[in-house]
Amino acid sequence: MVKSNFDPSCTAELLAAFERGNSEAQKILTSRLEKDLHSMADQIAFGLSPDQREDVVQKTWMNVLEGKTEYNPSRSAPLTYLSLHMRNAIRQVRSSYARASTDLLHRGECKSGVLRRRQARP
Repeated sequence: MVKSNFDPSCTAELLAAFERGNSEAQKILTSRLEKDLHSMADQIAFGLSPDQREDVVQKTWMNVLEGKTEYNPSRSAPLTYLSLHMRNAIRQVRSSYARASTDLLHRGECKSGVLRRRQARP
């Protein structure tokens, strides 16, 4: 996992405030963890372009704000919790890019080798 030079208990408090919608906590936490999340995305979002990895980081924060789960400091460290959200974000980003390329193929806007091979099959 990515190592950082911050106090995890303070980060845990910020993460809890972030989830509650505290705008100051959101500014501090996103700034504090920006390098960590980008590094994490580079490590676990292999095969994605730099733009897609940036989308993964943004989607990670959006998933945290949507609040399907709530951070519990007794269960995990902040970066562990965020890595779970990031893994979901990676799946979501891959899926959205796959849908977009499939839509282009079906509309005939993309003349890739994939489209030609599909048309050549009986």
